[in-house]
Formats: sequence, C-alpha cells, structure tokens
Amino acid sequence: MTAIFHVITSLDEGGAERMLTRVAVNGVAELSNQKQVVISLKGLGIYGEELVKNGVEVFSLNLDKGNRVAALWKLYKIFQKYKPVMVMTWLYHADFIGSIFSIFFGVKSIIWNVRCSNIDFSKYSKLTWLLVMILSYFSHIPKAIIVNSKVGQKEHEKLGYQPKEWIYIPNGFDVDEFSPDASLRQQVRKELGVGENAVVGIIARTDPQKDYDTFLKASVLLAKKEKSVKFLLVGKGTDKLLIPEELKDIVICLGARRDVAALLQGMDIFVLSSAYGEGFPNVLGEAMAVGVPCVTTDVGDAAELVQGIGEIVEPQKAEMLSSTIEDLLAEGKDGLSRRVTLGRDRIVNCYSISHITDQYLNVYNSALGDSNGN
Repeated sequence: MTAIFHVITSLDEGGAERMLTRVAVNGVAELSNQKQVVISLKGLGIYGEELVKNGVEVFSLNLDKGNRVAALWKLYKIFQKYKPVMVMTWLYHADFIGSIFSIFFGVKSIIWNVRCSNIDFSKYSKLTWLLVMILSYFSHIPKAIIVNSKVGQKEHEKLGYQPKEWIYIPNGFDVDEFSPDASLRQQVRKELGVGENAVVGIIARTDPQKDYDTFLKASVLLAKKEKSVKFLLVGKGTDKLLIPEELKDIVICLGARRDVAALLQGMDIFVLSSAYGEGFPNVLGEAMAVGVPCVTTDVGDAAELVQGIGEIVEPQKAEMLSSTIEDLLAEGKDGLSRRVTLGRDRIVNCYSISHITDQYLNVYNSALGDSNGN
C-alpha cells in the first residue's frame, strides 16, 4: 500500500483544518489502496483524534515547542518510512516545509493548497511576508495549486504565484451533520440560557483577520437599539476577550468548541466580520446549511456564497454591520424563512461534501497517474 501525505501547519480550529479532515477521512473510504497520512507541523489540535478514529494515521511534530531539529528529524523518518507517492500541503508553512522534504525524497506529485485571499502583512511578522515571497518564486514547483476561492487565486497571482495549473475546489459541507434541527435548537438555547432573546453569533478564532473589534463595536451599537438581543462568541481565544462594559451581561463567550453544528442551531443571525484574508469561509457555509441567516463582510468569495440570500457589508464598518443585523432581525421569523430555505438549498445543491470530495479524488487520481508514469 502506498501513501498520500497531507502536511498542514496545525490541526487546531480553522477552515483549512476542517476541510483537510473531511478530505482525508473520505480518502480512507474511497482510496482503499492508498494510506492517508496527516502530518501536523504543530500539535494534534482538535482534529487529530477525529482523524485517527476514522482510520487516518496522524503525526505531530510540535515544531512550535522549540526543539526544531528533533521535529524535522521526525519528519525525515516519516518520509523515509512511508515513501509517499503524493504530498498535499495546506497553508504557507506546510507548503514550504512539505515541499523541501518532498523534493529531497523524489516525490513527483506535490500539490499546494491556498486557503486565503488578501493578507494584511502588517498584522503579522516579517517572516510571514518573506515566506510568501519565497513560495511565490518557487510556485512553479508543485504539480498544481488548489484554491478554495476565486479571489484567492487573483490575490496570489498579484503576489507572483505562477503555478503549472490552478485548480479551483471550493469547500464542502456535510449536509447531514449541518442541517436544521428544531429539537436540538431548543436544547442548545436552554443550555445557553438565552430564553426568547434573539441570538447573534460569530464563530472564529481571535485573529486580527477575524476583526472582533468591529464585531464588538457593532454589537454595542445594536444592543442600544435592540434590548432583547444576546451575543454568542465561539472560537479559540473568545473566552479571553476584553468585552465592552455595555455587553457584559448579554455576551456569552465559549472559547474553542467542537460542537459547532449544535451551537449554530441556537443562533438567529450568524455574522462573519473578517477584515481581510478569507478565501471561502467554511463557517459561513455551515451556518447556511443549518438554516441560519447570515451577514458577512465582503471578503474572499463570501459575497458570491451568500449573494441573494444573506446580507453583505464592507469590512471594518461597525455602524453598517450593526444596522444590517438590525434590519435582518426586523424581518422576523416569517420574513427570514425564505433566506433559511434558499441558504440550505444552495449548500446542498452546490457544496455538499460528496460533490467536493469527488473533485479532490479526481486530483488524486491524476497526480497518482503521473507518479506512476501514466
């Protein structure tokens, strides 16, 4: 049995991590003659256990813990043991390190995954900018670069990326796991203690890209007008956020959670407030699949995803975000029912995980054919 490697920066909460998990697990079922191996440059995160349970072999290098020589030696031994026929890398650091080891071991089929669009490099270290510039120079090396957003491809072309081939594969969703459930909604809302209040939710880690500052400013403005609203914040770091005094009694901060599908059930409006950098936001599609009306900033392919169904606002505009959420709440249950139905239908018909997995399998088969000299 030969091996397909997935190399990713981490397995913590995030859209790329969720998509890799879906792809690798489906690969176990569909490619019985190919061993699926996932290598995290950091730790096992929140997805490591799920991958193992589904038959994927997982390794963590813990590069962020300091002993980099030991971590890279471990990666060398993994490559030496499994001799992968294809290496798919996810996110910039994995693209870089995964490609170096793949070239050293003579792997013919290297595929990069670009999961973001425009990056505000001023918010990150200079090393991040340098890494992206190096990757752009060597972007002709992989067999192909997969993008999950059309905007992401355009932005990386501006950065100098010139791959042999661009392959557009949007994110896919488990429409059975993420589906409306009235009973679960009641249970979640009871556990959260929100009563009959409208719940405006956001699910994102506390990264500058996600722009919690604008979301909280908009929430303060909204709370002044809507007295029966509560805010649900889910994601790594949200339990440590500095919450404005005006929101102290109406904000629920849960930190990182795995039960995203359940928590979405308890929301009345979902918000994506990102300032930049999004490719194809996973959580936006998940909210639509569950039947939660969405308000999103115009980042990546978000506007294309919700066009005609959700509401789109400019990034970093707190007043606009607040008034748009207010208008959506004013539509009431009956007014929002059309958005609920159309949103789920779009995800089911265009972005189901089975459909997206088929596209990845096509990439696998093409790459494996080239590796075998076909």
